[in-house]
Amino acid sequence: MKNQVLPYLSIVSIIILVILLILLQAVPQLGLNFIWNLIIPFAPLIFLLIPNTWVVLCPLAIVQTLPKRLHINKGVSLSNKQSEGLQWFGWLLLYILIPLRPTLFNKNADLMFITIIALAIIAFLTGVFLKGLSGFCMGICPIRPVEMLYAQFSVEKSLPEPCEPCSSQCLDQCARKLLDQPQKIQLSNYHFKFFVFSFPGFVLGYFLSSGAMPVWWIYVVIYFFAFFSFVIFYLLERILVARKTLTMNLSIIVAITTYYSFTVPGMSEAWSEAYVFPSTSNYWFYIIPFSILLLNLVRFALESDLLPKGLKKVDKNLES
Repeated sequence: MKNQVLPYLSIVSIIILVILLILLQAVPQLGLNFIWNLIIPFAPLIFLLIPNTWVVLCPLAIVQTLPKRLHINKGVSLSNKQSEGLQWFGWLLLYILIPLRPTLFNKNADLMFITIIALAIIAFLTGVFLKGLSGFCMGICPIRPVEMLYAQFSVEKSLPEPCEPCSSQCLDQCARKLLDQPQKIQLSNYHFKFFVFSFPGFVLGYFLSSGAMPVWWIYVVIYFFAFFSFVIFYLLERILVARKTLTMNLSIIVAITTYYSFTVPGMSEAWSEAYVFPSTSNYWFYIIPFSILLLNLVRFALESDLLPKGLKKVDKNLES
């Protein structure tokens, strides 16, 4: 049933993308509102609940898979080193582009329009030449790092469609194949721990900055908090040396909580000002993301080493 529905979801996703592009040109503020105060805030919830299904929901991923569906894919495989290099570039893109949001992307609909078109072209070209989702989705896409982090707390284990190797040995460490082995995912991606440990501070620094600041100062504020966050979690890792992935789990939890603590009020305010949702219904903006977040964190804690063994036994007895 699930696989029968997914193709229709992909079609809906492409239709939404086209509508967004039209809105960015016809009604710029509404288009920006849909991107930054609806689609982007709800994307992490998809990563938490059904991360693998994101492949059939993300319009850029759909664009990348079009050449394969049209039988014009050349199927070139990347080496593990090449894939890793592209993933490093994806992290860097995330850390370079996000600080530009307050002054550029949050306000400039034309720039957002051009950026989306450019990313779609890049996704399509990588789909023409490279195998699987390599190059873009599992490479330079700046959303991939966030997806990889938040997906650690997912309870979904299935793939929406058969997985095709992106590189020669990627299936040994692919986050999409190992959702039921979060520790293995984290250990195989541990070379990104500078970004992971700094991410909570990066998120906090972003929300403490504003479009009224000079661009260079926004970078200073965000990177200062990111570095401070890295130091805190690095020292914590030294203390919890016997439980290597626990520190990474904690950093992800702090990042998610920080993100929604600041994002939800902004969403509520933005849609109230647009008179789309009355102020009396704003509590839904709080209930939905935080309830999903809490549900996933509790489930993850019960399935991992974050809670005492006695509580885990109680959970298993309840399930049986």
